[in-house]
Amino acid sequence: MPVCVVSGDHGVRMELHRLLSAEGIGTAVFETAASFVVCPQPDTPSCVILDVVPDTNGLDLQQFVEMGPPVLLLMGHEDLASSVRAIKAGVYDLLTLPLEPQHLIIAVRSAIEYDASTRAARQRIMGMRRRLEQLTNRERQVMMLTIGGAFNKQVAAVLGICEATVQSHRRRVMQKMDATCLADLVRCAELRGVQPDSRALAYRSHTGRRE
Repeated sequence: MPVCVVSGDHGVRMELHRLLSAEGIGTAVFETAASFVVCPQPDTPSCVILDVVPDTNGLDLQQFVEMGPPVLLLMGHEDLASSVRAIKAGVYDLLTLPLEPQHLIIAVRSAIEYDASTRAARQRIMGMRRRLEQLTNRERQVMMLTIGGAFNKQVAAVLGICEATVQSHRRRVMQKMDATCLADLVRCAELRGVQPDSRALAYRSHTGRRE
């Protein structure tokens, strides 16, 4: 069910179901926001079409948006102030009634594609987190110095270890981080907000010391 329709209007629910089904897009309909909230969230890329239903009056729109997939908000008429509030709350797009079928399908597909890319990004970040957790303290030190632009000899000087040991640590870092080159390693670090350590640049003329 890539699209969840939340509306207190039976006619709106059925019209959306009809239009989306005609395009081969699966739907799940909910009469109230409360019934949607307690329903398990889809584990595939999806979006929510939210109508102004009675029980959303006490529900903060931003909180609703943060619960799951991108939200397309149905609006009965053009209202600039309401539109601004909705966008600030994080609504992905606005749909005005009466519905324009072409606009509806374009907006829904765009929202689903956005959700797919967001999910993929989250998976990448989670993967990076797991890989970072596999690094030892020494390997993490080597990585931070390496992405800071240090050569193996400079890393060795800063950490007080021999260059061969640095090379060994660096190979394990590359393997654990699933990086094929320095640029990959830098991107991995950026995704997790790991800051480079530039201390080694002050040790260009130093030689490493064996642990």
